Amino acid sequence: MKKEVLAYIKQNKMIVEKDVILAGVSGGSDSMAMLHLLKELQQELGFALRVVHVHHGIRGKEADRDSSFVENICREWQIPCRVYHYDVPKLSREWKLGEEETGRIVRKEAFGKEISFYREKWKKENNPGNDTEDRKVKIALAHNQEDLAETMIHNLCRGTG
Repeated sequence: MKKEVLAYIKQNKMIVEKDVILAGVSGGSDSMAMLHLLKELQQELGFALRVVHVHHGIRGKEADRDSSFVENICREWQIPCRVYHYDVPKLSREWKLGEEETGRIVRKEAFGKEISFYREKWKKENNPGNDTEDRKVKIALAHNQEDLAETMIHNLCRGTG
């Protein structure tokens, strides 16, 4: 599988040297498999790997265990990790949206904060002759066919095609 993923990444120029890859890791099997593959490919492709985990405040102790699991794996694998906490049920009521939609919004916000963090960091580091303009921040998410079907149905119900 690693060979196929590497070939696909290279063929589509998805990751190049000096990129920062922000991996969205929930702790589930899909995102953990993605993280494992990215870790294996990191040195060969020359990118920086960071993890973003969003705790939605929905599943109580189970969500706490997921957060701890992701943080522990990242510490063990020496991958920087940032956990964002949101009270999605409360925000859902305030924004008058469903929890699923609110979850999408807060995940997008978390990744936006991470991207801004790296851009600001590079701006501060950017000295003449520095290669920071070659760096890009890219987001990696693990989705399976069921996720894609769910998104399509959700969009059709909303009338967004």
